[in-house]
Amino acid sequence: MGRAVLDPAAVAAVEIGGGTLDDRVALGDLVQAGWSRTEWERRDDGSAAIEVSKAFASVDEVTGIVAELSGPSGPIREASATRDASWFSTTTKFDAVLDLPGSDLGVENDAVLAERLRAIGVDPAVVDATLTGRTQDALTLHLAVELPDGVGDVWTAPTDRQASAHAASTTRDLRRIALVVVAGACVLLAVYLLVVGERRTARRRSRMAVTPRS
Repeated sequence: MGRAVLDPAAVAAVEIGGGTLDDRVALGDLVQAGWSRTEWERRDDGSAAIEVSKAFASVDEVTGIVAELSGPSGPIREASATRDASWFSTTTKFDAVLDLPGSDLGVENDAVLAERLRAIGVDPAVVDATLTGRTQDALTLHLAVELPDGVGDVWTAPTDRQASAHAASTTRDLRRIALVVVAGACVLLAVYLLVVGERRTARRRSRMAVTPRS
């Protein structure tokens, strides 16, 4: 799940000239990619927040989901999620690199926007660099990861360097452990009964051998 919060100044800038957040913050591509979104939550101080989320059935889908949200040059990079299952436990891991200083808004990657800027004599690279610099100064990125069994952490991306995020969780399969314990106990009981039975049989044979005939 992603949560974006715009401070009052950002909201005012987006809505300048009578526009609205829904009109000017394009989220159609995320919705088309299967994301769900909430309505903008307006706050008393003039700020606004919105949440987007996307369900997944396998841990293998996590990397692609993060890439859809962050983009190829966004602040969350090299994200990976793995799950290693053994007979008695499952270990889940998440790793990522937070690179707020090295991220950009991708103006040049938006072919339509770049074409429109060039048509009016504006260099998309200059716009990208200018907006990226201003955005980084005003942007705060928090990455929260929650793994099975409630294990997780929250990282805040530094504004001057890269940082690594790592979380790991190991859950025990108590049902399988209990089954193995019960099976082991049954085996021990069977061995015990077999040994006892063999001893009783041996004693009977020994008694029969020493009993005098009349």
